[in-house]
Parts: sequence; C-alpha cells; structure tokens
Amino acid sequence: MKPKKTKFRKQNNSYKKKNIISKLVIFFIPIIIILEIVLTKVILGPTYLPYINFISEDGPVEYATVIVYCVTFIFAILSVKIFFKNSQRRFGILFLAMALIFIFIAIEEISWGQRIFDLEMPEFFLESTQDEINIHDLPPFSYVEDPSFIIAGLIGGLLWIFFRKSKNTNFYSFKRFFVPGWYLMSYFLPMSIFYLILNLTPPEQISPIGIHWEFLFEKEQEPFEFLLSVGFLGFILVNYIRLRKIRSE
Repeated sequence: MKPKKTKFRKQNNSYKKKNIISKLVIFFIPIIIILEIVLTKVILGPTYLPYINFISEDGPVEYATVIVYCVTFIFAILSVKIFFKNSQRRFGILFLAMALIFIFIAIEEISWGQRIFDLEMPEFFLESTQDEINIHDLPPFSYVEDPSFIIAGLIGGLLWIFFRKSKNTNFYSFKRFFVPGWYLMSYFLPMSIFYLILNLTPPEQISPIGIHWEFLFEKEQEPFEFLLSVGFLGFILVNYIRLRKIRSE
C-alpha cells in the first residue's frame, strides 16, 4: 500500500506545483503589460502617436474590452444555467445580475453603436459630458463613475485577503463563487490605482493639455479598463469550470 500512497502524493504535489505556476503566470501578465506601457512612454515619450492611437476611443484596446465583456457575459449566462440546474437559485440570480452588468458595460463602451451606425445624438443624451450616447456620462451617473471604478478594483483585488483564513462554513459558498482569487489581483488593482492618481493629483500638477506630470493622460484609462475586463472574465471562467466539474461528479 505504501508505494501507492507515495505515488498519489507525488501526483498531488505535481498537480499543486503546476497549479501554482499557472496562477503565477496569470498574475504576472498584467504587470508585464503595464511595464511595457511605462517603458514605451519613457523611451518614446508620453505622447507617442502610435501608442495614443492604440489606446484611444474606437481603438483596438477599447474594442478588445468590448469583446472580452461579451465573452464574459456568455460564460456568466452558462454559469447561471448550471446554478439553476443545481438548485442554487440565489447564486444563479446573482450571476444573472452580473451577466446583465457585463453586457451593459460592453454596450456602453461602444456608445450603444453611436459611431458604428452613425447615430444622431438623441435629445435625452445632450447633457452627456462626452457628447456620446452613454448613460454613465450623464449626470448624476458621471459623478460616481470614477469612485465606482476605484471600489470595483479594490473589491476585486483585495477581497480574497479578508476570506483567506476564514473557516466559517457560512461564508464558504460565498468565498468559493464570489471572491476572485489572489492571482487575479493584478487585473483589478491597476484600475483603482489609476483613478486614485487621477483624482488625487492636485490641479496645479495638471498641464494645459490634460496630462498629469506630463506623463499620464486623463483619458488613458482604456488599458486599465481592458485589464479589469480580463479580470472579470477570469473570475467568471474559474467559476464556470468549477461548476462544470461539480456537475460532472
């Protein structure tokens, strides 16, 4: 019996090692992306035109964010179906609410197709701070947009710390399905850090062309919004895979 136990332990240890390596790779991907952005700005300048075009509205980064949120919506809906099949209606309803938020964000990102279909600005949206068909740019929603991003980033990035050592069985299911893993922290926190810098920078540090310290653009949120969307996708995918595994057992 001992050789079998030893073999099982070796296989288990090998699985744990691979799991940790995979999580570390996932964790470091956003850090590498941010370092590449910083190096580009340092070497080629903060107003390097190809970079500005790449991250601007209607640019590749924004549309990639839209696609990621759409994919996240699909997997969230698939997770909802499994929750209901498992008679976990409360979790299913919460995931359905998240799915609707994801698809709403995706539609808002493309201004409800305003530029794609060359739509005229309806009178209802004339008060938009960006002159776009966006609910989040209308007062009073525009006032809470930055705080919402900060809170979402902090919750997604740090919530796991509060549940890390919790042994309370009442919180086990919540922790299992609603707390993003530590390895997704690097996708959520940059969003909070960006908007904290943006909002806490003294007005005298803002140049006439809208660049903080002549290095950080006010409109440079697109790469961080993309990372945030990938963080949500990772969170939903982990839960979907976990649910499929539970369902097959």
